Amino acid sequence: MHSVQQDVAHCALRPPAAQSYGPGMDSQAPKRGILHLDGWAGRRAVPVLVHRFTPRRVVISSTAELLLPGRRVTPGTMVMVPRYAVAVED
Repeated sequence: MHSVQQDVAHCALRPPAAQSYGPGMDSQAPKRGILHLDGWAGRRAVPVLVHRFTPRRVVISSTAELLLPGRRVTPGTMVMVPRYAVAVED
C-alpha cells in the first residue's frame, strides 16, 4: 500500500500535458460577434471581437465599456465568457 505523499510526489514529477483545443484563432484576425447579456431590464446585445475558443469559453474583447457580472470591462480588455453567450458573425 502506498501513501498519499507518494501520490503527490509522483504527480509533481510528471510534466503537465499539453492541452490542445484544436485549431485556434490565434494566428487569424479577430472575428466580429455579438455578446448576449440577460439583465433585469431585458436582454442586451453588445458587439465584441472574438479572439479564440476554448472547450467551454470564448476569449473576447469589447469595443465599448461593458458591465459583466462581478466586473467592469474596458474597451480592448480580453475576457473569457461562456460559449452560449456569444454569436459569431460570418
